[in-house]
Amino acid sequence: MRRRGPACSGRRASWRLRWCAARLCPARRDNALAFWPLYPTFLRALFTRAFTKGIRDPLHGRVRESEWRAAMVSLRDSIVYCHACAAESFYDADAMRATGHGPTCWSCGVEVQLPARIRVGRSVVMLNHDGALYPHHLDDARRYDFSRVAATVTRHPAQPHVWGLKNLSDEKWVVVGTGTITEVPPGRSVALAMGTRIHFGRVEGEIRV
Repeated sequence: MRRRGPACSGRRASWRLRWCAARLCPARRDNALAFWPLYPTFLRALFTRAFTKGIRDPLHGRVRESEWRAAMVSLRDSIVYCHACAAESFYDADAMRATGHGPTCWSCGVEVQLPARIRVGRSVVMLNHDGALYPHHLDDARRYDFSRVAATVTRHPAQPHVWGLKNLSDEKWVVVGTGTITEVPPGRSVALAMGTRIHFGRVEGEIRV
């Protein structure tokens, strides 16, 4: 019978981690350490909690499944593309507040030019050229529902430098700009302008550039 390692629970949890680390392939360990700085602060904090307090005190420190799901969706919403080489990086609001600049591309080393973003409900979504909003973002009763695109980033047909958010839902939006209030019916778009607020029906979003 093949000998098995100790169970990862209770007082033996920390021993289990040391047991696993001692057997971890050095190349895989180095790979994990190399990629660690690429992820946003909120995700690194969650992993740190899961493998420190979550192990020492599972009753009070364990990361729940709902927290992991929310973090993975936030990670997806944080993806940005390097304008120089198109590699994917992540928007990190905490790091930006601390350093005053955006992420550095892990592939080519340039500072990533951030696209517009929208704070909608509890989410911050980067509005890349292929960006989209889903029922998950626009209706608290439909969390984790990505079955249908409700809004998509689109380029103005006559002015390629102007980007907008196209309404693909079944409801009209109410857009509040600088001294203006307009309605955006399904199939129409609103320009991605700084400070524009969009009432999606059940939730409101604000565009930041």
